[in-house]
Amino acid sequence: MKRYQIKSCWLCGFLFVLLCLCIADMTSCAPKDAPNDSLENSSKWWETNEEIQILREYLKIPSVHPNPDYGPCLDFIKLQADSLNLPLKIYYPTSAKKPTIVITLKGSEPHLPSILLNSHMDVVPVFPKNWKYPPFAAEIDDEGRIFARGSQDMKSLGMAYLAAISRLQKKGFQPKRTIHILFVPDEEIGSADGMKAFVKTNDFQALNVGFALDEGHVSNEENFLVFYGEKTIWQPTFRVKGHAGHGSLLLDNTPGEGLTFILRKLMERRQIEVDKVKKGVPIGNVTSINLTKISGGIQTNVIPEEFSATFDIRLSPEDDHQKFEQELKQWIEESGAEIEVTFESKEDKIPVTVLDDSNPFWIAFRDVLTDLNYKFQKQILSGGTDMRFLRILGIPAIGFNPMNYTPVLPHDHNEFIYADKYIKAIDILSKIIVKLTDVQQ
Repeated sequence: MKRYQIKSCWLCGFLFVLLCLCIADMTSCAPKDAPNDSLENSSKWWETNEEIQILREYLKIPSVHPNPDYGPCLDFIKLQADSLNLPLKIYYPTSAKKPTIVITLKGSEPHLPSILLNSHMDVVPVFPKNWKYPPFAAEIDDEGRIFARGSQDMKSLGMAYLAAISRLQKKGFQPKRTIHILFVPDEEIGSADGMKAFVKTNDFQALNVGFALDEGHVSNEENFLVFYGEKTIWQPTFRVKGHAGHGSLLLDNTPGEGLTFILRKLMERRQIEVDKVKKGVPIGNVTSINLTKISGGIQTNVIPEEFSATFDIRLSPEDDHQKFEQELKQWIEESGAEIEVTFESKEDKIPVTVLDDSNPFWIAFRDVLTDLNYKFQKQILSGGTDMRFLRILGIPAIGFNPMNYTPVLPHDHNEFIYADKYIKAIDILSKIIVKLTDVQQ
């Protein structure tokens, strides 16, 4: 009996040790940034965290289109600059209602090309009835999710830049290269009064920018997303004229026939791009074609003399833009209709930023993520950002939002970020800023 008990105890002990080893192994193999990991022991540490509270105050400012008031943003950013004891300058490239704000941390070698950290102050419209919380309340739920318009796109990144600078200052950090933190208006409506205008000024030239960071997407997976280019925006409107008359007749050359021909051709081309995505090609590497507006007609029983259709087309850097334009001209000719094309936007092809060993800023950026054991994917951004205006000038730029395991919700209802991911993003940006400012060139 005693002998059996001893064997039983020995077996139980062995199984217990084996179980502990399995648990330890599972823990060590778990993703570094699991979705619900916490930085603090307390369940609601974010309620007293200063960096979180600063972000929330900024998110509460409703700088929302179609008529954003940038005054409250300007006042708030001034307070942040004062708290950092850094100089702030305000520029108005086109309008006194459209400020471009620059906070500067001067480097020890100010003649070197500077580092630009860019963000935009404006946000897209909201539909409050579809939100769990008011979109400008910056409420935090029990999971640490901060709900607010602009939490992803892109007010959080602007505050994360300043928080990273604050942390570095407390450690006595003195950058070699000067750092400029920009807050610009109107990115969400094309930047005509924002970055697009600012880069043409002597004030921008005086910043002597050598490299820039700007917005990217959060990642819903473990991998971070690094954006080195973006699509070219074309927004054509096709005005189709034709034979008007009674709705009961089958007249030749009606505007509906010409419009149908153009719609069919563009939708066929769209399907080619859709098929690429279904085969695994990233959305940034294909040309997106979407019909966004149709107008025309005066009465149900009257064939009108004109219809118009507007498309939002984003041309991939991998596509031949001249060839695509020739296709549009060929389709118009083949239609046999009277069609006039105008462009709300027709940008030149945007060069991509080279991400290889020839780019010392990329090497510095990449080494930080590698040293932290973070995985990342290099992609073309499907949308447009202010970095296209810098890349056209030959300035290398990367779009990057260091928050993973987060649903991608820019412009969506219930846009949110996780509080703990935001705090980790500040830490990552701090390390990146140090590396970038120390680049030898």
